[in-house]
Amino acid sequence: MPGAGYQIRSSSRAIRGTAIGLMSGTSCDGVDAVAASFAILDRGVEWHVRAFECFPYEAAMRSALLNLCQPAAPISEALLAGVVLGEKFAEAAFTVANAAGLEISDIDFIASHGHTIWHQPTAHEFAGNTAAGTLQIGEPAVIAARTGRPAISNFRTADVALGGQGAPLAPVVDYELFASDSCTRAVLNLGGIANVTVIPAGANVDEVVAFDIGPANMVLDWLAERFTSGELRCDKDGHLALAGRADAETVAAELDAAWFRKAPPKSTGRELFGNCWCERFLDACGRRHLSSADTMATAAAITVGAVSDAFASFVVTAVPVSEVIVCGGGVHNPALMDGLKQALAPALVSPHEAYGVSSDAKEALAFAMLGLRAVRGLPTALPRVTGAASSSIGGVFSVPPADGLALRRLVDKLAPLGA
Repeated sequence: MPGAGYQIRSSSRAIRGTAIGLMSGTSCDGVDAVAASFAILDRGVEWHVRAFECFPYEAAMRSALLNLCQPAAPISEALLAGVVLGEKFAEAAFTVANAAGLEISDIDFIASHGHTIWHQPTAHEFAGNTAAGTLQIGEPAVIAARTGRPAISNFRTADVALGGQGAPLAPVVDYELFASDSCTRAVLNLGGIANVTVIPAGANVDEVVAFDIGPANMVLDWLAERFTSGELRCDKDGHLALAGRADAETVAAELDAAWFRKAPPKSTGRELFGNCWCERFLDACGRRHLSSADTMATAAAITVGAVSDAFASFVVTAVPVSEVIVCGGGVHNPALMDGLKQALAPALVSPHEAYGVSSDAKEALAFAMLGLRAVRGLPTALPRVTGAASSSIGGVFSVPPADGLALRRLVDKLAPLGA
């Protein structure tokens, strides 16, 4: 049913539970954690966020993770980083459970996206073979061992194994939260990367269109840190960008790149828009003699322009998009939000809060929701979105040590026959 609610209502037929969702995004700013209650009803699943916490990475950890997002990063460091992140995710789970007034034993499962250090969903040659893949670190066995709760991770690889991009995964969640019988909505995430889910009015889930658009906070954060010698990790409230003027020629040149013109399905990350792209962009702005403020404004305009162009080129629906629902860190940046309101008019551009969902908590909540789908044996990725040969059930289960029945109990509770 389109438009499942956000608040749990009483129902004698409900199967109730509690989950934790964990997320570390491409902005590499920290671990987001949500504790949420849910009720599985005949008409769908209803969710209620009990607590949300963000745990910023210390400078050394953030630097190490950014260095791992390079093709020559040492495998030994990736291994150790994965274990350390597992510990941090476990700590986050304990803290957010406590913030929700829960014991960790009250949690049915923990769903962790992990942290993506390399995303290569198109086939490349390796040792005389071709292969595609995606790598998220944050050891789920550590999460399960420390918390004593089943952990679900590795959501993307099942889709990649079927020829898909493994991203974006949010569309099935966006559909559950925001589908409408009366209007066409676009759900726009402005995280490190910008991506969009388009839900036509009255559509079923298989009619959803979604894809990655291009850089958002990833470039703005890098520039803010460079221009302030590390004093700032982001352009807080868009002050730096709002103080400058975008250079139209640079914006047009960047948006003419092949990535932006490529039709979906498509996904991206630091592999394309990471440090190398940022250094090249900064050099291009230098050749145009742009100030730091003008460079920031130009980067913001590239994101706005990429979103606007993507809507014009790749969003084709019988009923025009009338509502754009925005989440991610970019929702707090007026340089982006004001630009989008102008570029996407007459569509109404609003944050998730206008629809009863926290913009900051959305991605962590999404993985809790995907975790429940995995437990219930429901698809977590949409082939039309990712380009996979068929739908898939993502997620690998890690159970607490010496508790071989943990997964059986979880499935029996949340996915009984006919549920």
